[in-house]
Amino acid sequence: FYKKKENRAERKLDESSPKDAKKKVQEICDKYGFQLDFNKKVYDMSVSEKQTLEIVKSIYRGADILILDEPTAVLTPIESERLFSVIRNMKKDGKSIIIITHKLRETAEIADRVSVLRAGVMVDQGLSAAGCSASDLALMTVLPASFLPATKEDFTPLTVSS
Repeated sequence: FYKKKENRAERKLDESSPKDAKKKVQEICDKYGFQLDFNKKVYDMSVSEKQTLEIVKSIYRGADILILDEPTAVLTPIESERLFSVIRNMKKDGKSIIIITHKLRETAEIADRVSVLRAGVMVDQGLSAAGCSASDLALMTVLPASFLPATKEDFTPLTVSS
């Protein structure tokens, strides 16, 4: 087996002092709007705080792409809105965020582009979220493929009246 050659940038980051690391984490929190208590032990944190910590850790380590699987599943509405505010700030900074969710209203609210899967099959991809409401997305998840447009260009957002 060959030993992986150590990346100097990673080594330098790992060798930073706790004081420097705390300063960089505080800068990340300030830049994106994270709320993090540096004195709280992880085992005392709420689910939302642990989620925040994990996202901050990813950014600290240099991630430009985040994949969040059902990020609001156990969050309160206030915590969800706080997360969306952070996501918007990250987007403005050029970060890419992929969100996997079943919450269609949130998808319509936060996403730039939407891909819809049904039973593991891509129903449509790259749709502009601006042209899709939550009810449009809901219909795409349940209607048979024969009722859906053949291409993205054929897609016209559906109107559902109550």
